Order: sequence, then C-alpha cells, then structure tokens
Amino acid sequence: MENNLKRDLWWNEVDFYNFRLQRIEEEIFLFKFTDIFNGDY
Repeated sequence: MENNLKRDLWWNEVDFYNFRLQRIEEEIFLFKFTDIFNGDY
C-alpha cells in the first residue's frame, strides 16, 4: 500500500514538472514571437 502511495506521489511530481516545463516553453515561445512581431528580434 505504501509503495503505491509513493509511486502515485512520484507520478504527481513528474506530471507537475512536465506541466511546468510546458508552460515555460510556451512563455518563451510567446516572448520570442512578440519580439519578432515588434521587429526587435
């Protein structure tokens, strides 16, 4: 039972990390896109 709980907690951390990574990539993409759009690139 405890092993299942640890595994679930670990997967939640992995999912959260992947979610954060995806958000950061989106923010970087939007930032670059805005720079290109403004002609500052």
